Amino acid sequence: MSGSPRALAHEILLEQAETQTFAQDLLDRRWAAYDVPPIDRRLISDLVFGTVRRRATLDAVLEAHLNRPLREVEPGLRTLLRLGAYQLTLTSGIPPHAAVHETVEVAELVDAPRWTGLTNGVLRNLARSLYPVNDEPIPATGPAADVVPLPGGAWRKVGRRVFPDPADDPTGYFAAAFAFPRWLARRWSERLEPADLWALGFHFDTPPIPTLRANALQGDRDSLLSALADAGIEATAGARAHSIVLAEGANVVTLPGFAEGRFSVQDETAQQAAELLAPQPGERILDLCAAPGTKTTHLAELSGDAAAIFAADVSSNRLSRVTANAQRLGLSSIRTRATAADASDLPGLPASPSPTGGAPPNEHSGWDDGPFDAALVDVPCSNTGVLGKRPEARWRIKSSDLPLFAESQQRLLAAALERIKPGGRCLYSTCSIEEEENAGVVSAVLAEERFADWRVVRSVAHLPGRPSDGGFQALLVRDAGKPE
Repeated sequence: MSGSPRALAHEILLEQAETQTFAQDLLDRRWAAYDVPPIDRRLISDLVFGTVRRRATLDAVLEAHLNRPLREVEPGLRTLLRLGAYQLTLTSGIPPHAAVHETVEVAELVDAPRWTGLTNGVLRNLARSLYPVNDEPIPATGPAADVVPLPGGAWRKVGRRVFPDPADDPTGYFAAAFAFPRWLARRWSERLEPADLWALGFHFDTPPIPTLRANALQGDRDSLLSALADAGIEATAGARAHSIVLAEGANVVTLPGFAEGRFSVQDETAQQAAELLAPQPGERILDLCAAPGTKTTHLAELSGDAAAIFAADVSSNRLSRVTANAQRLGLSSIRTRATAADASDLPGLPASPSPTGGAPPNEHSGWDDGPFDAALVDVPCSNTGVLGKRPEARWRIKSSDLPLFAESQQRLLAAALERIKPGGRCLYSTCSIEEEENAGVVSAVLAEERFADWRVVRSVAHLPGRPSDGGFQALLVRDAGKPE
């Protein structure tokens, strides 16, 4: 490995583009293979994540400073130009001369000296055209075609038009300036006012800061806040009952209390799912699509580890993470089982319930066949409410995915409802902000005759950035007076 952080970032970016592997996985492999100092890890991670996340923004800026289409530039050089443009345009802590010099140096380090002239010329030209960062809010009249949005709500001007005019083409501006697929930008611009659209873009383009969920079975939130403060970690109590909001990013596994199971990492929107279901001691609760177990363990914690949580997921490997998380948190009430993608292979309801109301455990590690008192159905989805979490997520989703997700989500919700006893309840949850995956799925399932005894008692649509992730949750209750 070269000693240059930018050369390693360039290598990872090329591999990510060629293999479509998640950037975090590629970084983890490098950390395992090389002894990279923490300060260099932070820089490399920022360069990789930022360049992947804002690819469309960087391409638009570069196109305005090139004398040929960027697509005609060979992949390695194109990636190097993006890397340099990211440092100059979207960061404020790297001096321009250092960004240019050290990016140009990468060409020599990767044995491509032919790239140095073009890279040096384009990046110097770009550096001269940039205005200083402006931390004030974008004017009420909105941005302009020469305004680049920056993480955290800041922005800067470029000395030439680089994007479509937002007044005439808000979809085109949003897609290029905030870096989103045009089809997704079009969907959002059709239902959001421009100011709300810009706010959505700023939220997704700002690297997320971890939110913790204190494990009440291992100590209260205040004592965990004190332990963090003693370690020099700035944090505050969040809006949820057990949430803690860190002031800045951190390697959570090194924080006080992690190894002892005092907290999990979970956004406040996601924390509301288990809270709405309100698990109680003694209940039997089905958790579909459970891995990696963040919501599963929350169910166990809220019930005092005194409910029976039956966690199912399509992946046996991912279920091992549920078990590992439960062990770290000191929880013993969770049982796991691998299922088909639509949970169709879960056992049906028993003909004669046992005296305790359920069926005897089967051969799957103490699994109970139901009927269950409650269920959490946290379905696979488009993840359009959490696109800030993984930098490449926005580029992977396609418009044709949405109806496929909705079809799968309906099957999973129906599978859960079939296994819940009269008077029971179900919490349907997504990380999506798309109607067809949210209320549309619930309406479609409840329109079936076999679910006529179910009703929605509460639904919550979370908009990204207000104040946390986007998503949807609906609490459904079955009429206690209907026979099974």
